[in-house]
Amino acid sequence: GKYSHIRAAARIIWKYSLILEMLVHLSKNYKTKQLLNAHRIASDHINLWNQDSAGMLSHSISRISPLIKKGTSPEEIIGSLPQLLDLHPLETEFLNLLNASNLNFYLLIDRLDEGFENDEIGAAIVSGTATAISEINKRYTNIRPVLFLRDNVNRSISHFDPDYTRNIEGEILRIPWDQFQLLNLVSRRLDKAFSSNIQNDQKEWDRCTPDESTD
Repeated sequence: GKYSHIRAAARIIWKYSLILEMLVHLSKNYKTKQLLNAHRIASDHINLWNQDSAGMLSHSISRISPLIKKGTSPEEIIGSLPQLLDLHPLETEFLNLLNASNLNFYLLIDRLDEGFENDEIGAAIVSGTATAISEINKRYTNIRPVLFLRDNVNRSISHFDPDYTRNIEGEILRIPWDQFQLLNLVSRRLDKAFSSNIQNDQKEWDRCTPDESTD
């Protein structure tokens, strides 16, 4: 339950999981799938990752749970995870394949606030996630990850972790929403969806959301 332990574990797990998701895509690309034979570590981890058809975090649990021995201290687990997951050589092989593919990855991570508990544990999980994404963004020029965070979640992390904003300084874009901006966003999307070609936001809103209640 220690903040620093949870944040460190979340950072490792998210970095590993995102790299594996991208490696799976590279294994299907015509430019790189033939190169996998020369990248044994990446190939082995892709095979393990593809053993079930669950979502990304379920894959992570399936991969990491068997590596954790009962009775091992949190410090030992966190210290050994990168080695158990071959994270450093895996990143090297991933970079080689990425450069050979000439592909660009755009990662959109959202909905982390769902089920978010405004406490030290919840803040540590999201902080570790943000740190992993920041590290990927800085290391790989072909990858542009974007993490969407509600402002209250961001403030909660800053409360528990004074170094949080310093570590990802320059990588946060805060978008303040007011009623006018929300109306404009929703109306433009409604206009696009229904091809109504109404330029006035309020008229578009009134057209698509009539009061159909009956007395």
